Amino acid sequence: MKQSEFSWIDRYLKPLAFYPGSFNLQDDAAYIAVSEQAALVVSTDAAVAGIHFEPTADPNLIARKTLLAAVSDLIAKGAMPFGYFMNMFLSEETLAESWLQAFTRGLSDVQQQYKMTILGGDTVCTKQNFAVDYTVLGWAEQGGMVQRNTAKDGDLLYVTGTLGDSYLGLQCLLEQMHLSSADRDWVLQRHFVPELRFELMQKTRHFWTSSIDISDGFLADLKHILQASNQSAIVDFDALPFSEIGKSFLNEDANAIWKLLTGGEDYELILTIEKDKKGAFEACAATTNTRVSHVGHLVSKREALLYNPEGATIVLPEKLGFQHF
Repeated sequence: MKQSEFSWIDRYLKPLAFYPGSFNLQDDAAYIAVSEQAALVVSTDAAVAGIHFEPTADPNLIARKTLLAAVSDLIAKGAMPFGYFMNMFLSEETLAESWLQAFTRGLSDVQQQYKMTILGGDTVCTKQNFAVDYTVLGWAEQGGMVQRNTAKDGDLLYVTGTLGDSYLGLQCLLEQMHLSSADRDWVLQRHFVPELRFELMQKTRHFWTSSIDISDGFLADLKHILQASNQSAIVDFDALPFSEIGKSFLNEDANAIWKLLTGGEDYELILTIEKDKKGAFEACAATTNTRVSHVGHLVSKREALLYNPEGATIVLPEKLGFQHF
C-alpha cells in the first residue's frame, strides 16, 4: 500500500527528531532559543518546476512566488523574517544570464519588502527540471512562536483574506478557465505574488492561540491544527470569504466550493482566538486593513472533523488539499 506524505514522515523521520524545538515534526518550523529574550524560528520550503510552477513562467515571478511561500511559514509562526539560505538546482535553460537576472530581481523585491537578506546557500546543475529550496530564519521573543497544537475548546476560528484565488489563477494558466483580461491579471497576481499578512501578524500575534498558513488548502491546513490540538470544529460555510471572481465561480460549478477550499497556495492565515478576545482582536486587525472572517469555533474532538452550525457532520471530499504523494 502506497504511503502518504505524512505517514512517511511519521514512520521514518519523527524518530530522528529528538530536539524539543522540532515539536516532533508536527509544525511548519523549528524553535531555537538563542538567549533569555530571543529565539530563532527556522523553516524550509522547496519548489520544483512542473509541480509548483510552470517551467516557462517568468523567472521574476518564480522567485517571488517561491520565496514568499517560504516566508509565509515565518509569518504564520509570529516570527519576524530576517534572512534565508537558498539552494538552486539549475537546469540548462535557467543558466542563461537573462533568466538569472530576472530571478534575482524577484528575490530582491521580496528582500526589500520584508527587510531580509540572503545568508548563503549552494548551486548545482541538474539534467532534470529547475528546483529551488529555501531555509528561512526569523526572530521571535522567547516562547513567542505560535504553534499549531495549542488551540483549545471554545476558541474562535478566523481566516484572513479570500480563499481559492490562487487556484483560479492556476486554472487560467492551464487554460482551463477564461476570464476577462482584468480578472485574469488579478487571479494570476494572487497565484504568483501572494499578499502575506505581515502587518496583521505584527499587531495581533499576541491574540493567536494557534495558527497556520494555507499552503496545501483551507481544509487540509485546518485539519493540521485540529489534529495537532485534538479538536474538531464547527464551521459556517456561509461565512467563508471568497472574492467576487470566486463567488462567480461558485455559481458556475457544482463542485466549486471544494475546488476553492482544497486548491491551496493562498498563503492566507487560519487563526484561533480566545472567545473573550474577539472584540479586541477584530479592532486591532481593522487597523491593518486586513480582512479577517470569523468562520466558526473549536470543540473538543468528536467523531468527525467538521460540523455545521446545526451540529450535522460536514461530509468532506476524499482529498482535502495538495499531496506530494
